[in-house]
Amino acid sequence: MHGVVLSHLSPGLGPATPAELVDLLQQQLSSWIELDWEAIDPNLGSLTVLHGDSITDGAVEAGGEYVEALLSVDGGFDNGSDWLPSWAWQTAEQVERTFYRGMKSLSAAEYSRARAMVIEVPCGTASELLTQYEERQVSRVDAYEPIARDRLHVSPSGSWFWPCPGCRYPMLLRGGWLRCEYPPHDVYRYSLAPGEGDELPVLAGAAGRDRAEPRRADGVLCLAWGIWRFICCPGLAEVSLMRWLEAKKYFTSGRIVRWENRDAWDIGIYSPDGWQLRVDVKDVADPRRILDRLPAGETIVLPWHRAAQARELAGLLASVTTPDGLPYEVLTDRQFRTKISGLIKKATASR
Repeated sequence: MHGVVLSHLSPGLGPATPAELVDLLQQQLSSWIELDWEAIDPNLGSLTVLHGDSITDGAVEAGGEYVEALLSVDGGFDNGSDWLPSWAWQTAEQVERTFYRGMKSLSAAEYSRARAMVIEVPCGTASELLTQYEERQVSRVDAYEPIARDRLHVSPSGSWFWPCPGCRYPMLLRGGWLRCEYPPHDVYRYSLAPGEGDELPVLAGAAGRDRAEPRRADGVLCLAWGIWRFICCPGLAEVSLMRWLEAKKYFTSGRIVRWENRDAWDIGIYSPDGWQLRVDVKDVADPRRILDRLPAGETIVLPWHRAAQARELAGLLASVTTPDGLPYEVLTDRQFRTKISGLIKKATASR
């Protein structure tokens, strides 16, 4: 990428050699790249790409969002091969090939069940996955593969992995850290403790109810990385809200529709008293990206770790409307739940 970086800088600026580029990638981008950083997401300016020999979580997150941007709502694909590095469009192409293309032939109900499975079941043995397919009435989706080597601890007694307490995907073991590559989730220090028969790493800061626990990896498959990152991770907040809504007795005579019209919007809410909402959950590092593809749902919900974006996103969307002309409302997860509870209370009190 050395030549690509130089092509975006003024002559004479930037690293003269690839080795110098490696050194600079361990510094904040704004300290050595000459750009109008006031017009760019400030998180990118403070981003460092490398920490030692490892790519940083922030770089993975930023790069992942640009890959995700290639995937359209209906599963179409702009491979970006004329403007993106090969790893980006090849990763996005893999996601589209292994998931979206297989989903296009499904009915709306089948689509919803299959999408829920890849969010709720990120890994399992072949027999466990088969049971899930049967119980959920889901056609088999080409989404699972063997766990990558850098997510395994191999010992004389066998191979082990640690499912992330937040998403259940195998965590990455690298450089003394056990981490989930989805930034809101857990990171642990680990070390190999000496002692007879003690072959598993010892985790630091892993106390508590949601502690990561090792699991044998024999025969276990997990989602392809791109499907986990671009479908499972954003879907966690969506499924949490869906479950919360579906648990409300008020909607027994109404409808909560998951990924309505094959994900035209995330949640369709149809109350027994006639009011309705179309909800889109947005989990992006840069809220300005949402303007590039305006949501069809008029109610935008931000997960807890994006709550600080609410005011900025509301300002960005104040001058635009949904494709059918409705104004947007931006709410945090907590505000959304409070609003729904208030609507239910008002509706039941007036009966």
